[in-house]
Amino acid sequence: MLAIAYWNLGKRAQVQHVVDLTFELTESPSLSGPHGEAIIGLSETGRISVQSLRAALGTAFSVYASDYKSFICISKLASGQLTSEFEEEHAWPFLLHRGAGQTLETHCLWFVHRPSPFGKFNPRTYSTLDAAKLRQRVEVREAEQAIAKSILIGDFNSDPYCDSMVAAGALNSAMCRNIASHMRFRTEGKGRYQKKIPMFYNAMWANLGDQTSTAQPGSFFNDGDISDSTIWHALDQVLIRPSLIPTLPTGTPKYLTNIRATNLLKPQSNGIDTTISDHLPVVVTMKI
Repeated sequence: MLAIAYWNLGKRAQVQHVVDLTFELTESPSLSGPHGEAIIGLSETGRISVQSLRAALGTAFSVYASDYKSFICISKLASGQLTSEFEEEHAWPFLLHRGAGQTLETHCLWFVHRPSPFGKFNPRTYSTLDAAKLRQRVEVREAEQAIAKSILIGDFNSDPYCDSMVAAGALNSAMCRNIASHMRFRTEGKGRYQKKIPMFYNAMWANLGDQTSTAQPGSFFNDGDISDSTIWHALDQVLIRPSLIPTLPTGTPKYLTNIRATNLLKPQSNGIDTTISDHLPVVVTMKI
């Protein structure tokens, strides 16, 4: 069992917050299994450096930055299981190897931090076109590696129901595991230009709705836009190919509202404690 997490730190969090998140995951068998195996992606790390995290976490963890320093990755895995690739536009791909011998399987893991469409001339179109470019890069890498087991986790700067997430020509992600498992493809274009596009399953839909003591509906809180009543936005998401749906235990993925003794929410859950970060971490547990 493996925990995969992502946290947009908003350039505010301190080294200790990242350390707390790391041990929150690796010391919880329900999240990371009996061996505490985990992969954590960080973005907008501010003054947090690879060196400071290595010093704080010790030699049990691998810590390294992407080529353009847009991301930091922390992992606790056996040697050779995680191979980083060259950082691409708004994303950092990895090859994740699990199992051994006859049971060895390779997955494509992507940490994603898509740009905000806020302030763009046509935000909806901008976001949808950017999502389409990301999907195309994922498909190219799947074809190169002959892999159909991709995992995307990160800040998509869109809610699960936005065009950039659901349109066939964008990220083509379905809200229902049964739909994603049985349909698997949607089409874009007409006639000889029609193209079959493989679907993702977006498990974040299951988190939308009421906020309770055991359910957190979003990772970003915005009550400043008086024209929008959504307030809680599920910007940080996990997308997987349908073949990986059986690896998801019940109750995952989810947003973390506490890391060790630190509450990431304001009192009475009235938003996020933005002195730490304006986003909550998202974590998915996978039986791989």
